[in-house]
Amino acid sequence: MDYQPPHGGVHIGGAVSESSQGTYITVLGTRYSVVSDRDDEYVSSLAVFLNDQLERFGASRGASLMQRVILTALNIADELFTERARRRDASKEIERRAEELIAMLDVLDAASGSSGTAMTAG
Repeated sequence: MDYQPPHGGVHIGGAVSESSQGTYITVLGTRYSVVSDRDDEYVSSLAVFLNDQLERFGASRGASLMQRVILTALNIADELFTERARRRDASKEIERRAEELIAMLDVLDAASGSSGTAMTAG
């Protein structure tokens, strides 16, 4: 059974969907055929990023290939988790501010209602 990435994405090997397209990338000197719903430029940029990260976590330290891959995977996972937390925090802040604005509008609505003027949403 072939791995199917979530939301389309990138897949090494067989077809993902009718709209998917194939391209070749090179990671650590090995060429891969990659099928993706994304365009070739995007897939190539992923390979460049991955190669840069692999180089960053190994070339100067004499790390083995497996150590480089593990360190790279951990670094990318850390970046992903950090970004998810940042987005979650930003979403909570937006929600908090929206609730404050709604409360302010409720106060204004109540104040205008007591003076005999009705506010309506339009």
